[in-house]
Amino acid sequence: MRTYFYRPVCFVAFLIVCLMFAPARLVIGDRQIHPTQVKGPDDDSLVPPSKERSFAELCRDDPVGALARSMHRYKQEVEGYTCTMAKHERINGKLNKPEVIRCEVRESPFSVFLVWVEGKTRAHSLLYPAEGRRDRLAVVPGNELVRKVIPFVTRSLDDPEVRAQSRYPILDSGMNSGTARAHAAMVDARLRGTLKTRYDGIKPIAELGGKMCHVLHRDSQIPEEDGQTHLMLCFDVDTLLQLGAVVHAGDELVATYYFRDVVLNPKFEQGRFSMDRLK
Repeated sequence: MRTYFYRPVCFVAFLIVCLMFAPARLVIGDRQIHPTQVKGPDDDSLVPPSKERSFAELCRDDPVGALARSMHRYKQEVEGYTCTMAKHERINGKLNKPEVIRCEVRESPFSVFLVWVEGKTRAHSLLYPAEGRRDRLAVVPGNELVRKVIPFVTRSLDDPEVRAQSRYPILDSGMNSGTARAHAAMVDARLRGTLKTRYDGIKPIAELGGKMCHVLHRDSQIPEEDGQTHLMLCFDVDTLLQLGAVVHAGDELVATYYFRDVVLNPKFEQGRFSMDRLK
């Protein structure tokens, strides 16, 4: 085997195969999107509403306030989490096969480790940041043979291939980031007078193992940047954190995201997000 790799033609062929397995599927989403920005720090929509109103009442009468409360609770109480994320996304017009990913997230300093359990394509796992640099991530190739020769590769967050193959950049992924995007879009729609939502009450969500969640729907009269016309959000009745989202563009499914088996504030040992983990 060692002699094989020293043959020039074979080595070039092998290098091409390795490059084929360079990272493609990296993070959550369809294509690169620049979400609507929250208007400003003085916007009263960012202030969590009075606790005298229940989360159910907010979902029914003040959905912007409901999301603000969820975000505020996350910021105040969550330092990190582990979970199993199930997602199903449409990429470049094609609905890909469902994926199941084990996730570890630390908020400060922000760090992410993902391992594909089901539906992996070119990536076996992903680590951010890479090599101590906040502008790079590391990807372990999905092909086992390639992985034995090239344990991982690093890429810039601004790499065109990275940006082209992910709906949201790694810095905007995760449970609370999804809530923040929905909140920003709702704030914008409310300012335009087009915000339309519906609260379905508390229901068991099969995709979350029957967990009871507040279910909130939003319809967009004008399709948003990703073509979204309908969004369903699921908030855990106990933590008020967003555990599920389903996005449609008309009758077409854009994506589903479910965060299962969430463990909040785990004790990550030293070096948990270091490059040594990939070697």
